[in-house]
Amino acid sequence: MTLAEAREAPGLSPENQELAAALDLLQFERGPQWAQPNDAESHRLHGLFQYPAMMVPQMQHDILDLLRQEFDAPRVWDPFVGSGTTLAEAMNLGLDFTGRDINPLAILICRVKAGPYHVDAFSDSASRVLTAVATERGRALEVVFPNWRKWFRYDVAVALSRIRRAIRAETNPACRRFHWLALAETVRLSSNSRVSTVKLHIRPEEQLRRAIDVTGLYESILLRNLARVTEQRDSLVAEGYLKYGHYTGEIVLELGDTRDLETVPGDHSCQITLTSPPYGDNASTVTYGQQAFLPLQWIDLADIHPDAHPAVVSSTHALDTMSLGGSKRLAEGAISDVTTASPALAATFKRLRKEPADRAKRVAAFFRDLDQALPPILHRLSEGSIMAWTVGNRRVGGKPVPLDAALIELLAAREVRLVGRLEREIPQGFKRMPNKNGHVDTIGSETVLVFRT
Repeated sequence: MTLAEAREAPGLSPENQELAAALDLLQFERGPQWAQPNDAESHRLHGLFQYPAMMVPQMQHDILDLLRQEFDAPRVWDPFVGSGTTLAEAMNLGLDFTGRDINPLAILICRVKAGPYHVDAFSDSASRVLTAVATERGRALEVVFPNWRKWFRYDVAVALSRIRRAIRAETNPACRRFHWLALAETVRLSSNSRVSTVKLHIRPEEQLRRAIDVTGLYESILLRNLARVTEQRDSLVAEGYLKYGHYTGEIVLELGDTRDLETVPGDHSCQITLTSPPYGDNASTVTYGQQAFLPLQWIDLADIHPDAHPAVVSSTHALDTMSLGGSKRLAEGAISDVTTASPALAATFKRLRKEPADRAKRVAAFFRDLDQALPPILHRLSEGSIMAWTVGNRRVGGKPVPLDAALIELLAAREVRLVGRLEREIPQGFKRMPNKNGHVDTIGSETVLVFRT
């Protein structure tokens, strides 16, 4: 929405017209930089783990910096926190933050990013763990799960087991989490699964026989992460946002399905939502659960969160099934429920009528679950809050699925008004979503939809 469109929109307040104008200016001044390749690894904390489909840190920083000017000491709310891009940028601005995700690996990444930043303790712990690993000769396997030999060579599993034992011997939980994150990346790179896709696919035969120095790989990741955490610590200290290694703002991280979020009376504690939901069901968009499956096998879930349950690693598809759109069992009227509120979805299902039934079910299941997540998300917000959703439109069966238009309509049904939007062109090949047949859809652009409650 441009400023001219905002002025013509019936009932749009002067306050929202000003915000629409500020968004137009931000797009003009910063838009070209957002379109550059997502070099997240150069942004300190954003390179601790290669999480799929990460948001662009600089874009989120610019948006958050603009939106915080609307409020006095706002709290930021991200109901799909993922790898914590919004968390890190909220910390860089000294803001309070609440984040939630169903994926334990996402919460682990966020807990490391949230601190404490006891860099000297991390360094001492790294020395102890690396020494213990180098001197151990045990060959007992720490982790055995169904079909484990498909995903790990025996020598790799032995080396990972030695690292795991050394980590578990550390008494400081923050140190252990720092190590678990490095181990997660080590598992990702040393397993038999390809790293060119987030789906679990076996590497080519010649790669299965490759030389792997698991301990050396772990050490390089650990020291790299230590350098990045140290750099972030120094930046937060310089800004006055760190005291005795602890962030001066309040950070709350929750493990769980946003649809199940308990709506506590009076809990309207947040003023800004900055988030990016999945663009569709995990199975046919980004398989976050599959990507987390192997690393989570090697991590003590109790160190991530007290609510972390072994069920999430019971199979390669368990976590994705628990996520938005994961269950395709549709109650009678499920499609009509979302299409009543969204003409854009009604048109989408009409286009899918001649496609195999499973395609419409995937779309319906996802939007059913997204719609169910909206009330608890909104419940966290105070009156007059601002929401900024980064979304992208995918295709199912070659037919476009307009997530942006559907979200606008689903929120409008709850009296949440669109104020403006920002656009980002995605460099070719940077955001891909494999479908069941192995074909790849590439999203060419992302839209940030900005709403006022």
